[in-house]
Amino acid sequence: YEMLTSQGEGLFEVPVGPIHAGIIEPGHFRFSQAGEAMLQLDAKLFFTHRGIEKAVEGLTPMEALPIVERICGACSVANTLSFCQAVEKCSEAEVPYRAWLIRTLAAEMERLYNHVGDTGNICAGVGFSPVISMGTRLKEYLMQLNEMLAGNRFLRGLIIPGGVQYDVTDAMLEEIEEVLREVEAVYADMVHIMWEQANFVNRIRTTGRVRQETAFDLAMVGVGARASGSTRDSRKDIGYGIYDELDFDVITETAGDVEARIKVRIGEVAQSLKLVRQLISKLRRNAETQLAVELGELQQEEGHFTWGISESARGDNLHCLLLDKEGRIDRLFVRSASYPNWPALTVAVQGDIIPDFPLINKSFELCYACIDR
Repeated sequence: YEMLTSQGEGLFEVPVGPIHAGIIEPGHFRFSQAGEAMLQLDAKLFFTHRGIEKAVEGLTPMEALPIVERICGACSVANTLSFCQAVEKCSEAEVPYRAWLIRTLAAEMERLYNHVGDTGNICAGVGFSPVISMGTRLKEYLMQLNEMLAGNRFLRGLIIPGGVQYDVTDAMLEEIEEVLREVEAVYADMVHIMWEQANFVNRIRTTGRVRQETAFDLAMVGVGARASGSTRDSRKDIGYGIYDELDFDVITETAGDVEARIKVRIGEVAQSLKLVRQLISKLRRNAETQLAVELGELQQEEGHFTWGISESARGDNLHCLLLDKEGRIDRLFVRSASYPNWPALTVAVQGDIIPDFPLINKSFELCYACIDR
């Protein structure tokens, strides 16, 4: 691959990847250095193109569902929810209210385990071991709740076109409440430990800064955008599903650095806990038994896409769907949340030192797999 590098006396290159020490997907980073200072970063991705969009062509939406769920492990619910909304717009059937409650519960549980785990992962960039361990342990508790809800840790198989496949019982809701109380308490301790360490705060403050103008120009989404002053959140902007009847705030910061991105995550954890408790209350009061509807014959205006969107832990995931006359998939386009944020990483590192790259990278916590689709 041809890489973009800086030229000049005393400059040198540092190549990292595409094979990394761990289980992450491949990605190649080429740094142009003046001493330890990063002058420029060029990132090359798309090493493991899986052909997902092509693989679903000719399939019915139900046949394509297991593939869509596996676009990204960490955003399984978000991708499935976007896809199902696009499919459901081709039908006149209405998704049952209880199904939307369960779908939204799953979406917020997915956001919680990502944000809690990522808070600890950011600290891995500086070897802050106690917080890394606390984040990993809390993420494990949350993923065990996922397994209770859907039979697997990534909440696959729960959301289907027309509704959901499984109901939640009162015993499940009680278990979720109990575990979340412990998670909330330990997470508060974890955050307190982070802010008490002056050396850690010094490393994250003003590091990896993305200006508000840059975030707007790059059409950034999710935590990365909201840490740079954006108020973009598809749960509020579009109000899909039942989000428009739930009480929550969009968390924003303006500094655009690693500290701001951590603060946004911490704030979003609190909002997701608030949302889950509202959903549990609504599920207890809702006596509806219907979980899904038959969508019937799917119809779409010729040549016109339908679309679905959902706010994942990384930002909004967009699915555009085109069906053929038989109701099979003619074209599926997926714009994952990580896609518009990767270019921001190359901007964020400029002027910082190369030992800060793991910290900056983890503060975005972007995905390789969902753009290698």
